[in-house]
Amino acid sequence: MKFSCLRSVLSWAALIWIIPVSPILAEDRPNILLITADDMNWDSVGVYGGPVKTATPNLDRLAREGMYFKYAHVNVAVCAPSRSIIMTGLYAHQSGAMGFAGMDSRTRTLSALLRANGYLVGIIDKVGHLKPREIFEWDYVKDAIDTGHGRSPGLFKKHTAEFLARAADEQKPFFLMANSRDPHRPFAGSYQEWQYLNEPKNRDEENFGQPPEKIAAVETPSHVYKTGEAPVPGFLVDTRDLRDEVSDYYSSVRRCDDMVGAVLEAVEEAGHKENTLVLFLSDNGMAFPFAKFSCYSHGTRTPFIARWPGVIKPNTVNENDVVSGIDITPTFLEAAGLKIPGEMEGRSLLPLLKSNVAAGFDRAYTAFYISALEEEVPTRAVQEKQYGYIFNLWADGASQAQAEFYKGLALRSMIEAGMTDSDAAQRVLYFMFRTREELYDFEADPDGLNNLARNSAYHETLDRLRSELLKWMEKTGDPITEKYKLYLKGEYEDFSGPRNPGELRRMREVYRRYQAGEFETR
Repeated sequence: MKFSCLRSVLSWAALIWIIPVSPILAEDRPNILLITADDMNWDSVGVYGGPVKTATPNLDRLAREGMYFKYAHVNVAVCAPSRSIIMTGLYAHQSGAMGFAGMDSRTRTLSALLRANGYLVGIIDKVGHLKPREIFEWDYVKDAIDTGHGRSPGLFKKHTAEFLARAADEQKPFFLMANSRDPHRPFAGSYQEWQYLNEPKNRDEENFGQPPEKIAAVETPSHVYKTGEAPVPGFLVDTRDLRDEVSDYYSSVRRCDDMVGAVLEAVEEAGHKENTLVLFLSDNGMAFPFAKFSCYSHGTRTPFIARWPGVIKPNTVNENDVVSGIDITPTFLEAAGLKIPGEMEGRSLLPLLKSNVAAGFDRAYTAFYISALEEEVPTRAVQEKQYGYIFNLWADGASQAQAEFYKGLALRSMIEAGMTDSDAAQRVLYFMFRTREELYDFEADPDGLNNLARNSAYHETLDRLRSELLKWMEKTGDPITEKYKLYLKGEYEDFSGPRNPGELRRMREVYRRYQAGEFETR
């Protein structure tokens, strides 16, 4: 099903940024370092209970030296919209950044606001995922050609040191956004990574047509994991190919952690550890079914780690609040002594960072808008500590989810398992076709395997979360608000998802289409 275009740039969203934002004068404003992973699941990190204990030594150290939030989400589980929200404090349907096309050119950004108030602002990699580039007003830019496709920690350290030296020369506080491309597919050491690095079409796409000798080399992770060293997550189907891919994924997690360590080392060697606010998060969950490209908890939940010596108490865990990516811009603005525009949707986390006292961060609102094929896939969700509610407007029994990981081993192996295993078939069909509403109790069902939306015992919870979602949609000008109201009135046919666990006939048709290459995405 193809829905009418959702892209809606609200004129008032642009007006937010012409409100004067004046600095609160301070002798020593903090430096700000934002480090991001690309497609790292929240529970891949050791302090979050990660099953591979050696995968994230630098992130674990960062958490011990500061605070990590147990319940944190990004607001869209795909890179460009997620990063746009992080850098504006606006939801994607407010700035227009619902896909890969970028946001309204009048939108003011975190980096532009900091630069206007005396900061030197820089970005290392993932530059093209924040568009249009000119509204970010970067002073310093290094992209894929300079970073080994975002997969060379040593180059991140080199560029960070260069940027810090410039900030010292200009006697300015700095804001640096350092973006690893790990653990995004293709995973470290995989055949897909070899293809990605060696096929000319990929060089042209990622490095602007540069010849191979001008492209920085990709580094090997400091530890490479073998098949069996990393368990298959419980929300997937355990197959041999999935075990291979999950091990390669953790090798990429380790290389991302190497990058974190390298950047932090550069900051410490430059003498900036004590006066730098550091925040680490991932732009979305792992690129596997039921995670990235969805509103499932494993798609939007993220590791969220902050360090600020003298302000954040070391070894602190926030277990009470549900924070999200939209809170980052107001947090950094307040930390820099700047006023937060009143219309901004996010809330500053600075009080939490200073005291770790719960402050009414009860839920996060998440959305999915446009697939990698630029098909509209309208999905909205409310995530709380215990419950998660998802509304899939697109799920009509015929429309099918699309995602980049159709190219990898994971989904293929799940489809093949479904040819003979009815449980695997049901899981694949549910992933592909979904249902209009989903409700999960994460205390009882952390992997979201049991949809409770039609369970009468949870009707009160369902109604409450429907109401919360509708209030948020109305407040933020969500373009599918009226369609959601019609659904709640019963004017949309309700599709409850695959009903028969033995739908092997339909599974065979899915397999035929997969073999024919009909699921290929860019």
